[in-house]
Amino acid sequence: PLVLSYVFYTKKEAIEWIDSTSFPKVFKLRGGAGAVNVKLIRNSRQARKFVNKAFGKGYKPSDNWSGFKDRISKWRKGRVSFMHVVKGVVKLFYPNEINRKFHNEKGYAYFQDFMPKNNHDIRICIVDNKAFGIKRLIREGDFRASGSGNIIYEKSQIDERCVKIAFNIAKQIKTQSIALDFIYSPDDKPLIVEISYGFAKDAYYKCEGYRTTDGKNFQAYTTGDEGYMETFEEPVPSMESAFMIPPIEDEDYEEKLQEAFAAEWLKKRTETPIFNRKQLEEITRYEF
Repeated sequence: PLVLSYVFYTKKEAIEWIDSTSFPKVFKLRGGAGAVNVKLIRNSRQARKFVNKAFGKGYKPSDNWSGFKDRISKWRKGRVSFMHVVKGVVKLFYPNEINRKFHNEKGYAYFQDFMPKNNHDIRICIVDNKAFGIKRLIREGDFRASGSGNIIYEKSQIDERCVKIAFNIAKQIKTQSIALDFIYSPDDKPLIVEISYGFAKDAYYKCEGYRTTDGKNFQAYTTGDEGYMETFEEPVPSMESAFMIPPIEDEDYEEKLQEAFAAEWLKKRTETPIFNRKQLEEITRYEF
């Protein structure tokens, strides 16, 4: 059960489809995290603009500007520190690992039908024949749940239909690691909106437990429990590569680099500031 998707590899075909379809639609790239590359397209004029860019200079794999706006939104709500915003400023001027190593996404246009009235999604991760589920609430005033940080871990909130579908797909494609995102059709049927093979494992340590294909529920593990951690660390050979794409020698390198740049920026902000605190407060008065 998939959300109806439309992929075009020529601009001509994409424009012809735009002229014949209805809106809104969702535009996305084939990669990305936290929904930063997912946009709601409300009309044909906006769709044409996205298609022109897709078949022109293309899109960076990681949208740092959208990420920065998201950091500001979370800061306004008191969910992250001011340093988290500063790191976002650094990213605007210093390309991250993804944008340095990968070329722009271009030469295709990828749309999906928009499913209204979804206030959350369900993510099911299957690793080593174990299913972990979380419920992610959408951002305020937005339609996207991925990257919101509003996560519910109680197993009673996880739709068992999604678990069953996820196990069936994982079995058919014989995958070692997979994450499936589900939203709902107007008649309340779960639909797959995205499939990933790599994801941030730390986000699932708070799950109450996991389910296996035989249908048994297991007692909750707590953060730091070795049995729970091993599910993610060493379930099958080469699992490390599934969680860290592309592989790098020091997985904390990017974070350390951002912290160093942020600390230096804060140190010199009175001399040559990019944004001072007052300016950031002015920025956050506006909704993006």
